[in-house]
Amino acid sequence: MSEGRAMPVIEVPKLASGALMVLAGLGISSLVGIWPTWRLCGAQGLVSAAWAAGVNVIVFALSLGGIWVVARRSGLIAAGKVFMFTGLVRVALLVGIAFAVASLAGEQGAAFWLWACGLYVALVMAEALWLARGVSGRRARSSERREP
Repeated sequence: MSEGRAMPVIEVPKLASGALMVLAGLGISSLVGIWPTWRLCGAQGLVSAAWAAGVNVIVFALSLGGIWVVARRSGLIAAGKVFMFTGLVRVALLVGIAFAVASLAGEQGAAFWLWACGLYVALVMAEALWLARGVSGRRARSSERREP
């Protein structure tokens, strides 16, 4: 195989593993925050946390799906660029959906907004790890193919 020719992109991060990583991030963050929320805000705080988790699940399902589609069509490097350049879009989507949920469900407490923002940060880190694992795995596999 010539050095100048691009490797075909057949290794795409599995969408299921990305979803599992995001759900693991959601679960770990939730376990850390449930007791303080219960202690400070009571049952209403936990309801707000559940609404905030739902908002984040929607945003990250869209984000994971979009990145996976870009990775399948244009490669992992393009998917990484999309992840980096759509950060502001994800934040705007989170805020828009959160305001819609807050107005429809009557969630207006600080617990809702703290959970929405805190879970967002945790899930962005999980999504970045998923994408980094995919990129590093592809590079490792392509370097193995080049060696005789």
